[in-house]
Amino acid sequence: MEVRDFSLVVMADKQNPSILNPDFLKYNQIVPPDWELAMPPICTPPVSQVVFKNGVNIVAQSDRLTFWEVLDADNLVFEIPEIVCKYIDIVPYVDYRAVGININAHIIKEEKEDNQDTVLAKLIASGKWKQFQGKSPNTVVQFTYPLDNGSFTISIQEVVISKIQNNELVPVINFSANFHRDLIKTNYLERVSYLKNIIQSWKTDFDIFIFFVEEAFLE
Repeated sequence: MEVRDFSLVVMADKQNPSILNPDFLKYNQIVPPDWELAMPPICTPPVSQVVFKNGVNIVAQSDRLTFWEVLDADNLVFEIPEIVCKYIDIVPYVDYRAVGININAHIIKEEKEDNQDTVLAKLIASGKWKQFQGKSPNTVVQFTYPLDNGSFTISIQEVVISKIQNNELVPVINFSANFHRDLIKTNYLERVSYLKNIIQSWKTDFDIFIFFVEEAFLE
């Protein structure tokens, strides 16, 4: 299984997106000073965006912060958990409400003579819903599991992706995971501490996702 990208989304009320810009990130040592921009930054009151050449993409909106990164499947290095914690340290007095940890991964689809949707064949029980007017559907299966402090949702779907190296289109089975947690309603500093603890424990969620896919699906 190849892990393609990883993101952290922090929900917040009435934050100011216009503070996000490359100078702000580098002056406050949120990102290294030698990171190069992949495109001109956007900095406006409703939305700001900074994209770096290494695949890190940061977007600020009035109700959320999104930190997203492209990953190298052969050398998994996660940059954004540390970046998010540094950002929150600089901007602690925001009404942070919830946090989501998101992972996208895939396996290459096996060639089949009947060309049937793999998710449909493996995960959906037999029934008339498997065909409509003689045709099989494209299927998305979603599971949501409760956690002690939130929920874990995983969506499984057969899709076609484009390889970055050569733009080759490849059919894959895609696994999209989301770990959602609402933050405890206390004072700002206690909420920030709880938020950072969730982010710093991202590896536990990542391992749960990998274990789930390998044990429940790939087997």
